[in-house]
Order: sequence, then structure tokens, then C-alpha cells
Amino acid sequence: MIRKVILYLFPLGARRREFISKIYRKIKPRSEQEIIKNSLFKGGKSYIDSRETIVLVSHQSSATGAPLLGLNIGKNLSGKYNLINYVMEKSTIHDAFLDDCFLLVDATNINTDLTVPRIFDYLNNKYHLKVVICNSVVTHSVLSVVRDLRIPALSLIHEFTGYRVSSEITLKTIEIADRVILPAKIVQDSLTDYLKDVEIISNIPKNILIYPQGKLPFIPKTYGDADNVGQILQKIDIRNKDEYKIIVGAGSIDIRKGIDLFISIARYTKQNYKGKCKFVWVGDGLRESDYAYSYWLQREIKIFDLSNDFIFLEHQQSLDTIFSIADIYCLTSRMDPFPNIAIDALEANLPIACFKDASGTVEFLEKYNAESIIVDYLDTYQLGHEIANYLTKITNKTNINAKLVKEYLDFDKYINFLLEKIDECCEYNTENQKISNKLEESEFFDNKFIGLSELKSASTYFYTLAHRKGLHRLTSNPCPGFSNLKWIIENGDSETGVPLYDALNKGIYTTHECYRLPINSEKNISHKFAIHLHLFYIDLADEFNEYFKLLPKGYDLYITIIDSNNSEFIKEKFSSSGAANVEIVAVDNIGRDIAPMIFGLKDQLLNRGYEIVGHFHSKKTVSAHDNLGDKWRAYLLNNLIGDNEQISNSILNLFNDEKIGLVFPEDRTYIDIGENKFYVDELCTAIGLEKICETPLFPLGNMFWARVDAIRDIFSLNEDMILQEEPLPRDGSYMHALERIIPNIVEKNGYKYVTVYKDRTSW
Repeated sequence: MIRKVILYLFPLGARRREFISKIYRKIKPRSEQEIIKNSLFKGGKSYIDSRETIVLVSHQSSATGAPLLGLNIGKNLSGKYNLINYVMEKSTIHDAFLDDCFLLVDATNINTDLTVPRIFDYLNNKYHLKVVICNSVVTHSVLSVVRDLRIPALSLIHEFTGYRVSSEITLKTIEIADRVILPAKIVQDSLTDYLKDVEIISNIPKNILIYPQGKLPFIPKTYGDADNVGQILQKIDIRNKDEYKIIVGAGSIDIRKGIDLFISIARYTKQNYKGKCKFVWVGDGLRESDYAYSYWLQREIKIFDLSNDFIFLEHQQSLDTIFSIADIYCLTSRMDPFPNIAIDALEANLPIACFKDASGTVEFLEKYNAESIIVDYLDTYQLGHEIANYLTKITNKTNINAKLVKEYLDFDKYINFLLEKIDECCEYNTENQKISNKLEESEFFDNKFIGLSELKSASTYFYTLAHRKGLHRLTSNPCPGFSNLKWIIENGDSETGVPLYDALNKGIYTTHECYRLPINSEKNISHKFAIHLHLFYIDLADEFNEYFKLLPKGYDLYITIIDSNNSEFIKEKFSSSGAANVEIVAVDNIGRDIAPMIFGLKDQLLNRGYEIVGHFHSKKTVSAHDNLGDKWRAYLLNNLIGDNEQISNSILNLFNDEKIGLVFPEDRTYIDIGENKFYVDELCTAIGLEKICETPLFPLGNMFWARVDAIRDIFSLNEDMILQEEPLPRDGSYMHALERIIPNIVEKNGYKYVTVYKDRTSW
């Protein structure tokens, strides 16, 4: 008995060796060199010295869409290049990936963060990699390593943005890859929708191209059944093919593929077609042990009385056989980029029945007037009805679908397209490094200010990649006095697309006037100035009082509050602020911080002889995370008042230049007109400003010093026009618009604006 237990726990042969090996490796893990060595396998081809070397990354070696495409790409490119197949997860057709490469990397058990960079460093040092092709967005972790090694990268994204991996990962893939190829516009639309809704980017990234993959010439015969026509007819219980119409759907048993929709279509087709039909779903995944989706499908078949008409057929090595006897192919996916199966069906000259807005295949069918049936998204009743009509009226088949595949979905043409893009990636990557290196050497790229990375080389490279792809919003401004958006507005985006690099090439170092604090100035401050503080959060009274103590003594302080009951308390809090007079004004809680100044202090500020006014408010931004509001407020106050009298004096001394009408903090943030165009247009009409298309520079956070005469127009605004009930949206209101056009108002009145920046401050 004991012997049996021991043999069970420690069996003889391979199981014992595997068990002992696992125990040993826990005690003594493999070294990194050993892990790398054990991940490399000799392929079926020999390395040729005269050829360049490429790496093709597949997330799996499985007989599914993207891996099969990668396998076929590798087979074709291995005739021109030395091919390394990099497989992230070993699967069912792994041996096929060995055949056409000289080296295969099996990364199934590799820790990506630690070992993958060493593997690619080793491969690049030894073989001088020309390009890495990352097939599927799921390979993003490898793509990041490729970027860090500055190897040219081509990414093939087949997935909808946000599906399988987070939307942020798709965006990172776009940021990193030199070229990105999508199979259909519907996939691009899913990306641009995300960019617009979340990242507030309205343009299509410049490195994106659309090209469908074409008909795959090779499918491994090692997986699935290889049934002939007779065997298939027997399995689907048809003795006389002439008596039946066969409608085929295919794919793994997965809710995305829409097997439940296919069952519903079968129901409505059967109701409307008087002849005999068989509905055949080809694909693995139906399991008796699946008490969710599989159970649901089989229950529906029974409820819809389809038990004799609906068949699940095991995965086939090739669909050519069943397509040869089918009458129509049903693409029921809820979401599919451009499935290979649909191309196979087109080549078999089958009409395609499908849903609008569900796949890239629909775009192709509509563009080239293919023989097809297309109905509204997931309208199974209509599709079943249309299929029944088609089967009733069917005559001789045309040859149009097969012709379309030959003309527009030829895999050799797809490979030629990839070859062109590989060369483009190499040229693009070389140019990126040239740009990044120049920026790294430049003193005008302030790595502390831009705040992208601790490493300046990483910051300049990301800055380069983002701007070259038109993703300008993803980066900060590179130094005080340089606005990326202002440069683009004034100079266009037609050269390299990298604002600071293009400026440096023209000998230009700034886009606007910015003073670094403190400013050396010994001039006396002769201006009469006032301070407006809108104190919505009265718990910040002490903080503002401490800042105001640093200002030249004798100014007038106006504090607007919401609750008049707090007047005496607030006045006492600011008794030591250094103000000659402190006046508390109660206002309605509307119009954020600026309306209380415009409508609550109009008479005081316009009629008491003030030249300069400082506008401040108790900014908290309570909706933001990580105490962002507190950090932002501190940044604004440090750059408008500072932490000593020298800074506050030097800021106010700027107004000794009679041309200066507005001073506000420099900000590295890329921010534009946003959702405020309508409100900006309305304000321009009211004030008499010329049309404003974009607002690259303004007092972000709405704290500033201004010459009263320079901003006098805001006091003429109509209260009924611009005041909107709270809560206001995060963007898109008169208050957001007014904040943006203050510099334009100042310029309209004959003054200029400048920014100030205290080194090593940020928010």
C-alpha cells in the first residue's frame, strides 16, 4: 500500500523527472543566461550572412486568426530575410512556426519585465535586427522593449480598441510603433473614437495605415478534421445535396462570434423559407461542461425547434470543402476586424450575409459591390428574412466575389505592402533618433520642466515619437517660453512635426516672452494695485494671508465670499496681510471665480484709480485625484507671488514696461480651445474681438496679474449672457471660454502678455 502511494506521488519516467525538476528549480532557479539559452530553438532554415534579419512576434502559435496571419507573413518574408519567430505562448501549431525561421524564441515561461529586454539585446547585438514586426496588439509588452532598444517596429493591430487589452495599451502601441497597419476602417474608427472621447485628440495618428491582409495561402494540416464532402454530408445528415440549402457560420464558440445570433437567424430563415435547410456552425468550443454559453446555445436550438436543422461541426483543417457545398456564408460576429474566414468564403464565391457596423468585411463588401446581404446591426429577424428571399430566388452564381479576392485580397500584394512599410519604418526610426539626439543635446529641452521621464534621452524620444505621429496633446511643452501648440498654429505641422526641433533648425528658441523668477530689478513699484481673492473655500484663508504678506505693503484687498455671515471672520483672518484696506463682498455662487470680480467689484476696480489688479481664488479642483487641486494652487501662487518678497516685487516690476498688460504663470500643459468654440465665438462678438480659432496660451487655472486698462472689456460683459447655473461641465462654458481669451483681449487693447516661471516648480 505504501509503495503504491509513493509511486503515485513520485511516478516513474517522465512524470517523476518533471516533478523532481520542479522541486529542484524552486530550490535553485535557472540563471538568466540559462533561461535565454533554453528559450532559443533552431528553426528549419539556415542563417544567411548576406541577408538582413527580422523578428516576427506572435502572441500564440495557435491556429487562430492573428497567429495564422503571422505564420503566413513569416513564410513569405523568410525568402528575403533571415527570420526569427518570437512566440509569446506555445500552442497547437507550434511546430509550423519552426519551419520557415532560422531561430525560434519560445517565450512561454519568460518573465517579460526582466528577461525579454536581455533576449532582444542579445538578438540585436548578434544579428543587427532590421525590424521587429509585432503581430497583434497583445504583443505590446515586446513592443515596449523594442522601443527602448531603438529598433524599428512595425505593428499589425487587428483588434478593436479596448477589446482584449485596455485602450491605453492600443494608444501606447500607436505611440511606439513606426508604422501601424489596420485591416479595416472600422478598427481605425474604434481607435479615433477613443482618442476623441478620452484623450481629446481629434486627428488620426500619422503612422496608421489601412490594408486588409488578403487570402492566407497556407493553413497547417496538423489541427482539425480533414473531412471530405461525403463525410461532411454524412455528419450533417444530408443524403441528397440537391434537396437542401446549406448555410454556414464558423469560428470558435465565443459570444463575440455570435453563434447565438446564427441560431436566431436560422429560426427566422426557417420560418420564411419553404425548402429544406441545414445550418452548420464549424468550430471548436462547444462543451458539455460549459454550463453557461454552450448550455444556452443548445437550449435555444431546442426551443426554436432546430434540433434537426442545426449542426455543430468540429473544427476543419480547411473550410474549402464545406464551402464547396454551401449556399451562403453567415458572418454573425458582433465585432470582428476582417476575419480570414470571410475572405475564404469570398474566394469560394459564396454570398456573405452579415450585419452593418460589425466588421471590416462589410466595408469591403459595400465598397466593391460584392454579392452580399447586409442588414442593420444584430437584426437577426431581417437577416433571416433576407436569406430566405435569397435562397428562394437563387439562380446561377456569379463569379464576382472570387474575382474581388483575386484583385483586392491577394496575399502577395499584402506582402509587398509590408515590405514597403518595413523600409519606411527603418527610415522613420533613423530620423526619430536624429531628432531625439539633437533635442537631448539642446539646453532648450528642459527635462525637469517637461516632466516626462527622469532620463532626458527617454523624454526627448517620447516627445519626438508623439509629435511625429500628430499626437501633440500627449506631450508637455519642452521649456518655459515655448508652446508646442502655438508653434504649430503659427508654423504648421508640415516639416518633421516636432515643434522644438523645427524651431531650433530655424534658430528660434521661444514662442512667447517668459521671465524666469526671480527677475533682477531694483526699480521701485509705483503702481497702485489691488488684489481680488474669491474665497469660496474659507478654510484656505490662512494660506492666502501668508502669501499676501509677501506683497509690497499698502495695496487694497477685495475678498468675495458666498456667505455674508463669514465676513467678520474673514476680515480678521486677513488683518495681518499687509493690505491698507480689506473689503469683504458677498456674491452669489455663480460664475466661478471671475464673475465675482467682473460683476461684484466692477465699480471698485474701474473707479478707484487702480493700474494693476491681481486675481486669485481658492482653487481646490476637488474632482481631481492625488491632491491635484492643492498642487495646482501652490504652483500658481508660487509663480505669481513666490515665497519671498524679491519674487513678488520682481513680478510687479514687470508692469514698469507700459506695454505689458498681463502676467500669468507659464504652464507645461498642452491645452487648446477644447469644447469652448461656441462660447468663444459669442464672447468675441460681444467684446468686438476678431475670430479666434485656437487658444494656445492663457492663464490656465485663471490666476493672473493684469493692467486694468488691458482687461477693461470684461467689465462690459452682460451678466445675463455669460452666467450659467452650476455645476458647470469640466469643459465647455462661458467661464472656460473667458479664461482662454484673456490674452486676446489684452492684445486687442494694445498691450502684450508675458508668462513667468519659478524654476523647479510643477503641479
